[in-house]
Amino acid sequence: MIDPSLIVAKHRLSRTFGSISEHRILRKDDAKFYVSKKFLDFLNEHKFKDELRDSLPFKYFLHGAPPSDPREILLEMKNFPDYIEEFLVSEQEYSKYKEKYEWIHTSLSKMIGKKKFFDETILGVLFDEWIFLQESSWIVARIKKPFKAFKIAGAACLEYSKKAFKRLVRTTVKKDIEEVLTKTDVLRAFGKWIAVGGTSVLSLLNPLVSALGGAIGGYFLLFDP
Repeated sequence: MIDPSLIVAKHRLSRTFGSISEHRILRKDDAKFYVSKKFLDFLNEHKFKDELRDSLPFKYFLHGAPPSDPREILLEMKNFPDYIEEFLVSEQEYSKYKEKYEWIHTSLSKMIGKKKFFDETILGVLFDEWIFLQESSWIVARIKKPFKAFKIAGAACLEYSKKAFKRLVRTTVKKDIEEVLTKTDVLRAFGKWIAVGGTSVLSLLNPLVSALGGAIGGYFLLFDP
């Protein structure tokens, strides 16, 4: 999953979609990339409004970088209809994680009165990302802020180095130490921060960490590769 921070920043927009295109040409597999539907709906609704770039959701994921043109973002999405999709939380997933939504919402919305950092769109995007992290696969981001938000809301974050990230990828894709990690290179080309979640990930680590994860209501692994 691609965090909005990778597409709202002007200097990263072309690089992100360029990496997707390169991945498609070189890998020739069925992998797909996803962006939160809540964020894309927000862009569609406000794409012709001058105040969009000053809105909380845009500024939150922009994090001080020069902004992309929202219409360019949506156009790039349309250029990859079979390879990059909107991520929409299913009713089943919503029911399963309803308490977690309230958990994220309650924890983060407390900050609204103190600092104008969060609104309902941001909370919705973070909820999409949390479900994707627990149910599906990787999340790649330019900024660490979304993962800090999970920690604020009570998630357990296990942070790892570049070396540990490579080891995890080798285990995941079942490659020997001598083999080239093309998947690592692709992921690193996207962003600074990479997170992985779910019970299947913890089972790849040592038994103590795996057992710890089973006792925690929410957790994820965060890498700075």
